[in-house]
Amino acid sequence: MSLLLLQQQSWSSFLLWGGIRCQTTDQVTQTAALVFGLAASSSFVGSLYVLVPKRVCLLPRNDKRQIKWRALASGLVCLGTAAAYHVCFCQLDNSSNVSDKGGDAVGTYQLIRWTLSASVRILVHVGVLYLGPLVQSLTEVYVHLERSKSLGILSFFKTCYKAVLEPLLFCDILNDPSGQELLWVQMRNLLIAPMTEEFVFRGFIVPALLASGMKTTIVCWIAPLFFGVAHAHHAIRRIVREGEPSAVVLVQTVFQLSYTTLFGAYTSYAYIQTKSLFAVVLSHSFCNWMGLPNLAFFRKTSQLHGYRHFLVAVHVVGLVAFFKWFNILTTFPNQDILLYRTRL
Repeated sequence: MSLLLLQQQSWSSFLLWGGIRCQTTDQVTQTAALVFGLAASSSFVGSLYVLVPKRVCLLPRNDKRQIKWRALASGLVCLGTAAAYHVCFCQLDNSSNVSDKGGDAVGTYQLIRWTLSASVRILVHVGVLYLGPLVQSLTEVYVHLERSKSLGILSFFKTCYKAVLEPLLFCDILNDPSGQELLWVQMRNLLIAPMTEEFVFRGFIVPALLASGMKTTIVCWIAPLFFGVAHAHHAIRRIVREGEPSAVVLVQTVFQLSYTTLFGAYTSYAYIQTKSLFAVVLSHSFCNWMGLPNLAFFRKTSQLHGYRHFLVAVHVVGLVAFFKWFNILTTFPNQDILLYRTRL
């Protein structure tokens, strides 16, 4: 299934459903696109409570039963969102050719597309953003080996392997409950959540907003707001069910919404420019794997405290390089999407 966006005076889009081409009607309004985005994001969150049995909702968030049910609910929402987009915005067009009626640009957006170059570019770009945390992890391994007096290339790789891969590859998922929990948590963070969230919030909401005639920059900043709503419900769960202080939860939620807005703006931009949803799913998985920066090295009790100046410098270099990289043509080749043309 692929998604094609055609700009005439405003954006139009096409969906392929089993060989039947679906052309977006010319009457897509911004109000309709915004309502669709709000409905899709609300359905995404609501399904986690409506479709998941109450007894399962009361389980801890990392319980495998909770994860399985939520995966099922979000998967159904993905299918429902695709169907809703088809019903609300599309008019059937069985012709094999797509005509360009004097449009200024034609772009191709695919929901399922493997583009190695785009995936590598986005992963490297996001990796630059996480340069500080990556170097921090390597420094922590180095300090550990230095104190154990076992410095060496082989010891370095063995330590990295035991800390990162061994718990996942050799946990007893059949007989060890903790191993099963770890496996399902990682599947949720690295596979289920990135796929379902990007499918809905980038794969359909972004094209709907573009089809309404919104400018690319505005779409990149509006789309993440729906994405942020889908994460805000955690605050209610933490206050009502887990009894955490509301003030603490509020501050952390504002921070999380700020983070998801920035992340969503980036992935929306990356999706529009690279035309590859697979690439942004990979970047989403990588960000979930890395998590938020850990600044514990500022504490005097930290084993990395002596390296704090070096680590701060690396974090700053990573941030500066990340923003500078936007100007490198090979990272986002379609810098001005409205001037880009490609054959369908």
